[in-house]
Amino acid sequence: MANQDQLQGLLGQLADENHIESNLPFVLESISNNRYLDDESSDLSKFHKWITRLNSLLHSKNSTARWASISLIKATCEQSSKLYHANVASWVLNILNILTRPEPTSVHDMAIKTLTLLFAKTADKPEVQREVTSPNLPKFNHTLLNLSGNRDLLPAIFDAFMSGFTHFPTTSRPAADNCRKLCLSLLDGSSDNRFELTEKAASCLSTIFLTATVANRGEMWRNTAMRLLGTANRSLDRLFDTIDEESNVSDRLPAYDFPPVMSEYQDAFIILFNRVSAINEALVKTLTTSTNATVSVPVAQIVDYLCRIYNVNNGSLMRDFKDNGEYNCLMAGTHKLLLSANRVFATLIHCCGTSLLRYLRLFSSLLLQLLSQNKHKRVLKASLYEVLTLCLQKFGVGFGEMICKPLLGILFEDLRLPKKRTTPVAKPAAEHTSAKGSGKKRKRDLTNSDEIAFGTVEDSPLSLLFSGLEVLQALLITYGSSLSAEQRSTIDSLIITRIMNDSYQLKASSNDERVTEKLYECLLASVMKPIETQASTLPHALRIFSAGANSQSHRLRVICIQALSVCELVMHSRLPPIPRTESKAAAVVYIPGLGNLVDPKSLQDDKVASKTDEDQDMEDRYAPREPVKSFADEMSNMSQKPPAAKKPAFEVPQPVRSTAHHEQPKEVQTPKAPITTAVTPSSVVAAKAQPKEIETEYVESKKVHTEVSVKDLSNHHATRHATSIETTQTTTIIEAAPKASADKKTTNVVAAVGSDDEDDMDMPDIVMDGPDSDEDSE
Repeated sequence: MANQDQLQGLLGQLADENHIESNLPFVLESISNNRYLDDESSDLSKFHKWITRLNSLLHSKNSTARWASISLIKATCEQSSKLYHANVASWVLNILNILTRPEPTSVHDMAIKTLTLLFAKTADKPEVQREVTSPNLPKFNHTLLNLSGNRDLLPAIFDAFMSGFTHFPTTSRPAADNCRKLCLSLLDGSSDNRFELTEKAASCLSTIFLTATVANRGEMWRNTAMRLLGTANRSLDRLFDTIDEESNVSDRLPAYDFPPVMSEYQDAFIILFNRVSAINEALVKTLTTSTNATVSVPVAQIVDYLCRIYNVNNGSLMRDFKDNGEYNCLMAGTHKLLLSANRVFATLIHCCGTSLLRYLRLFSSLLLQLLSQNKHKRVLKASLYEVLTLCLQKFGVGFGEMICKPLLGILFEDLRLPKKRTTPVAKPAAEHTSAKGSGKKRKRDLTNSDEIAFGTVEDSPLSLLFSGLEVLQALLITYGSSLSAEQRSTIDSLIITRIMNDSYQLKASSNDERVTEKLYECLLASVMKPIETQASTLPHALRIFSAGANSQSHRLRVICIQALSVCELVMHSRLPPIPRTESKAAAVVYIPGLGNLVDPKSLQDDKVASKTDEDQDMEDRYAPREPVKSFADEMSNMSQKPPAAKKPAFEVPQPVRSTAHHEQPKEVQTPKAPITTAVTPSSVVAAKAQPKEIETEYVESKKVHTEVSVKDLSNHHATRHATSIETTQTTTIIEAAPKASADKKTTNVVAAVGSDDEDDMDMPDIVMDGPDSDEDSE
């Protein structure tokens, strides 16, 4: 209810037709913001006063009131679909009648825009379309063609035609030919048209093919593209008649009929340059127009056309008997041709994408050649950088490999910091002899201190800096990990240096915010694409992004916060750990008397595979589960007497003498006959205890070599393993002693293990009287 009261208040602003022009902006703004007409109820009687006032203004004798009424009708239809359905038929007839009468340009312009909206809203309403659009749209198109003489109405007229061709192609088909002629009249280059008008005409021309039948739309689209290429080539024939072209176009493409140009090159070249630029814009719009029909893009013809323009440069030879002024005029206009050709090139890449991979080498050589030939043309260079960025994004690492090295050299020249100028300082005035001469000399040798202090080489313009940084960012993302260490170090140093220089710059206007933001994005790309042979820039990036998060620019703060999030993910990965393949446990071989033996080859392989701390825990799991039992353990279990105290390792043992019954120990005599025992798989016992009459045993072994080859990794011990143990030169010296009880017997076994290369070396004996625990046995 409150909305209705406020809407009644707005009607008071429309009561006086003399002040309606000044009150209309406030009324439109209030309706748009508060949405007074957006009511879901089906009762339209509460809007009766509003509709009545609009109709009254529409029939007013005041042209300003009619203009205001049409504007309010347009706002009403945009906000309320119910009011649109209830009044669309009467509003279309009344506004169409106003359009056919002589009216001010503002009234006709608003009427065209309103009728375009009213017809477009009937596209998904068959009944309204049958009652309103079908009988009135042909009349509307005919009226538009009659009003096309007014150049101020052409933008609105082209928008109306494009809407009709898109939503009602069959109904708008009769106006297609006349509309094409209207568009071509603005693309011939004969008049200096605004770019907005040329763009509208090109867009309208590119949508005319929609009026054809569904089966013929693809053919009509290709015919339009080929005719545009033929028209542009005809214009180039006249322009390039001054020079010797490397190749002539063999096939003559169909073309649109344009009026011929004058014979004098001063006037003809201006028209031809404008015509080629307009045709290129139409070709761009044709390639980017969306359609459901399958179309065939003339890629080969477009590439030949681009190469023809790119091959003309300052080094092209002039033909004989040609005017030098004509050649200079052509060279002066090539800059405009190259800029428009770059737009066609970029559009072709957008349209065809990876289907142009076969032209990669041609494209890379062309772009690098253009960059080297136009070093000092900054606008053209920025345009070429944009094409290079698009190529890197579309074609990836292959294109980056082709252009990386020469492109970086050109980029470093454009992105480097400005340097100080070298200014000579004047000599002191005291060196001059005469006062007259000295005065003149001082006047000529001014020091120019301001130039010395502040004179710097001019930095690249902002557009060139921004385009160059875009190329650098695309190169880092696409090919950054494959760059050499020297190239990568130079790039990182350049980015960080420029960021730090901009941070300490005193003049706020010295650099554009867009360039600073692009520098931070390049630094983030460098962090995301590291190389293995160089330290990462992550520590520097963290400090720079942390400082940028407090910047005055909101956009820069957003970039730095996002970059810090990426750096956080780089430092602390949130991804799950990569599953590793678990290696098999080493085989355990049990030998009675010697304990559990582990296959040394399997154990060595496991140690090589273990490279991390996690693998070390896994390696501990593969240790033998059963405690290792040595020969001394079994002997100690057989003996009732506790084992003797353990001697230090690697101590040369002395002959053990019996101390039973507190008798004086006797000296150990030289053994009469050494005993050599070879252990085989069938006999795995190394030594046996002597009968009770043996009091002391002294076992001396120079070398014991044990080799275990496990062919079966099962857990069986006895019969599933082929085990060979070689024992060489094992001598057991037995000394006779008085008989003693078994529980007082002392047995010392000394064994030394050596390699095959140490056969002739005497190893010290190791005394093993018995382990104190399982850990000692291990």
